[in-house]
Order: sequence, then structure tokens, then C-alpha cells
Amino acid sequence: MIRRPPRSTLSSSSAASDVYKRQVSTQSTGSTTSTMSLPLSPPRVYNSAQIADEVSAESNLLEHRRGLYNELRTAEQTESSTREKRVADEHHTASRLAEERDQARRASEAEAIAARAAEEHRVRAAEARAAADRAEAANAALKHAQDIYNQAMAAREAEVKAAEEMAAAARQAEAQFVQSRQAEERAISDRTGVESSLSHSDTSFHQHIGTGYGYSGYVRY
Repeated sequence: MIRRPPRSTLSSSSAASDVYKRQVSTQSTGSTTSTMSLPLSPPRVYNSAQIADEVSAESNLLEHRRGLYNELRTAEQTESSTREKRVADEHHTASRLAEERDQARRASEAEAIAARAAEEHRVRAAEARAAADRAEAANAALKHAQDIYNQAMAAREAEVKAAEEMAAAARQAEAQFVQSRQAEERAISDRTGVESSLSHSDTSFHQHIGTGYGYSGYVRY
């Protein structure tokens, strides 16, 4: 009886070759035995249809297994890609959730800041109104001070002008005083010169006269 090839064989051509080799080996053994001990007998007839069916079934099984292997590889690749996508989506989701929590926290802080800013605005608006009232009063006081300042400046200008006029008059008086003093000094100098000349003249005259009358010196009374 012809045995079927092992189920683990992946190639249909290999399975058929194994069956053929076993059949040829059996025929060769039988032919040698019959040649040595018995007369030649007609060739043994095998059930080729059954063998063909078995080979075809084996080929179909192997082809089916190849299809299953291909499907398995495709499924594994799909699983790997879906796993990677799931991990990426999980990471993306975790990041978005963290961002959502952080944004919610910032929004809460911004709301608290806005509330404080609104209160600050209310207080500053009240202060601004009070400051406006004070500014109005200050403007009135400033206007009054400006009027007083203008009056003071006018009085100052008048006093400065009068002082300048007085200073000019004083400078003129000083100049006249200097001229008068210079004239006086010249007059004194002239008088001193005349007195000196007169004294010298008298001295000379008395010396001359005294010599003539026996006087050795000039006696002044």
C-alpha cells in the first residue's frame, strides 16, 4: 500500500516526488526479487486516480495553509499597526487630557484674575472720580494762584524797573561824584602847586632882601 506524504510538507511538488520515489523503490525491489526467484510477471498496476486525488488534496491543503499563513502574517501586521496606533492614540489622549486640565486650571486662574481686576477697576474708578473732584478744586486753586502770581510778577517787574532806574541814577551820581572828586583833587593839586610856588618865591625874595640888609635868614611871622 502507498503511504501519504507527511502533513508538514509545505510543497505539493515535494509530496508528489516523495510518493513517486517510494513507488519506484517498491517496483525496483519487487523486480529484483522476481528476477532472482520467479519468472517475470506483468507490471503492477497502481491506483493512479487515488494517488492523484491524494496529491490534489495535499496540494489544496498546502495551498490553504499558505493562504492561512499569509492571512496570519497580515493579521499580525494589522495587529502590530493597530497596537502602535492604539499606543500613539493613548499617548495623544493622555497629552490632550493633561492639556485640558492645565487649560482648565489656567482658565480658573484667569477668571479669578479677571474678578480681582474688576474689583480693582471699580476701586480705581471711584478714586478717579474723587481725584477728578480734587483736581477741579486744585484747578480753581491753581487759577487763583496764577492770578496772584501774575499780580506779583507785575509788581516785581515794576519794582525791578524802578530799581534799575534807581541804579542808573546811582551810577550817574557816582560818575558825577568821581568827576567832582577828580576835579577837587586837581584843584587841590593846583593849589598845592601855587602854594609851593608862592612859598618858593617868598623864600627867594626874603633871602635876597635879607642878604641886602644884613639878615642871614628869613624870619617868617
